[in-house]
Amino acid sequence: MKCLLTLLMTAFSLFVCAQVDTMHAAILSVQFDHAEMALWEMHTKEMSTPGMELNEYEREVKRNTLTRAEANRLMKLLVKPGSYDQTRALLYHYNLVIEFINDSTAVRVMVSTITGNIDIENKVNGKYFRNNTKGKLNKRLLHLMRKYQLIELLDEFDLEGIK
Repeated sequence: MKCLLTLLMTAFSLFVCAQVDTMHAAILSVQFDHAEMALWEMHTKEMSTPGMELNEYEREVKRNTLTRAEANRLMKLLVKPGSYDQTRALLYHYNLVIEFINDSTAVRVMVSTITGNIDIENKVNGKYFRNNTKGKLNKRLLHLMRKYQLIELLDEFDLEGIK
């Protein structure tokens, strides 16, 4: 009986992961003309020091347009289930924003380089996906940040989530 229950739970967990994997691929299936990557400075109440005045803000620091080849390569990684580790940090924070644009923003990808959290929102149909990045996706994000001189605007601590 215990063996049967274990087998059923394993099969169920594989089915649930398959649903998540196909869901984020559907969110990312959009046509886009170009993609832009922006570094933001963000400070939330969770990042405030206890006893100090709450100081919440967000501002864009720098923005670059990706080449078509870079945008396509990044999109391919975003669609792959192996780019995510099915976890999520509690801290709400993002500082790297990638927008895939077709007339207006079609898909917005928000990444926290501190935690590795990733939020993907399809602005056309309103669907979203939340997870945590890993592997080749992290390497590609770091590569793009180096190429567009975004990485030098961050401290070593600020990159812990995508190393």
